[in-house]
Amino acid sequence: MENSEEVAKIAAEAFKTQGVRVSRVNGSPNDRFAFFNIETPDGQTYRIQIEETW
Repeated sequence: MENSEEVAKIAAEAFKTQGVRVSRVNGSPNDRFAFFNIETPDGQTYRIQIEETW
């Protein structure tokens, strides 16, 4: 899941100027999917799913 970690870092960096927080929900190195919560300053939470493909 190394690539999904990089994608999440890029997403966090892109949203940083807007005060958005990105956090890992679950996933281990053997999982095909990783889930991240995106929390906005107005209290909304969104979950994104990143699929590791190979």
